[in-house]
Amino acid sequence: MSKYTKLINNIVAFGNSDDRIAAIILVGSQARKEKSSDEYSDLDLIVITEDTNYFVQSNDWLDKISKYHILFLEKTADGADEKRVLFEGALDVDFVIISENDARAAFKSGKKPEILLNDYRVLLDKKEMLADIFSLQQTKESYCFPQEADYVNIVNDFWYHAIWTSKKLLRGELWEAKFCLDSYTIHGILEDL
Repeated sequence: MSKYTKLINNIVAFGNSDDRIAAIILVGSQARKEKSSDEYSDLDLIVITEDTNYFVQSNDWLDKISKYHILFLEKTADGADEKRVLFEGALDVDFVIISENDARAAFKSGKKPEILLNDYRVLLDKKEMLADIFSLQQTKESYCFPQEADYVNIVNDFWYHAIWTSKKLLRGELWEAKFCLDSYTIHGILEDL
């Protein structure tokens, strides 16, 4: 039994009780069949709702699931809102909040969204909008490796800014260091890969 079992049950019960939630899908390592999650794995969920603003802006709904200690918002790689929550017992859950319209459009395209190309488990589907999800085509965009010169440039860019960030830390310029690490090094360089 997973350490997340009780929390998953609470999330599904909450989803059943809230009319704004259409569906919840479990993705990531907790949904994998072959290479299962380990003790450090988090819980990755897609929440499909008619009211994305409420689930992004409010935290009241989290109180109905379980006690939590830390939460913050960020964007996924494809621009969706993600609420990351650390529940009691160091159980971390990533809630990707997607509108029903966006979900329907994605499914209507006939191609399975990339996040669903690996294992997933439908935890809740109150509007039966995921009934055809299994028949969608599994297409994955091919990946092109960078040219050697581009790769070397990216690696050197990373190391240069790692040293620059360290200097800012040693000077006590904490915000400058954080800006470089978050905004430039992590997002800028890694997006080039």
